[in-house]
Amino acid sequence: MGIRYNWDKSTFSNTYKIYLATKPIGIIRRRIFSLNATSEINNKKYSFRQKSFLKKEAEIFNSQNQVIGTIQYRFWGNKAIIKTEKGSFVWQYTNIRNSRWEIRNGNNFRIRYSNIDNSIESDINDDLQVLIGLHLFNYNRQGAIIMMFALFILLFLIIR
Repeated sequence: MGIRYNWDKSTFSNTYKIYLATKPIGIIRRRIFSLNATSEINNKKYSFRQKSFLKKEAEIFNSQNQVIGTIQYRFWGNKAIIKTEKGSFVWQYTNIRNSRWEIRNGNNFRIRYSNIDNSIESDINDDLQVLIGLHLFNYNRQGAIIMMFALFILLFLIIR
């Protein structure tokens, strides 16, 4: 295996911190009540912006506000297609509990993530891909929370 990163996020925090060994190298900060996020890794800044709430697509911007990639989410959020200047990649969960996921380029292994031990293992040195994989995990988590909140309100209105 090539590079091993770790990440953490406090319970009520909106920020993921990424480490190489014990050295902090990056962050992903999501905006409250939004599926958009800003990020930085090794002094390179990126942002992820949803096209709209209903359209399951996001654009990836660099620090000059130029679009450098897109993410197309698949139904139920268990898979996404990532397109950047380096090619097309697939992000998907690899277990039923959604605690492990990966980014692949065809059949080639690229980056594996784990929510169990908050680790990222990569056979390539690609900072943007590291951020994308963690951003997609956050996007799915936040989407699930929004869905549960909407169902709670609906049930409350029906029972009332």
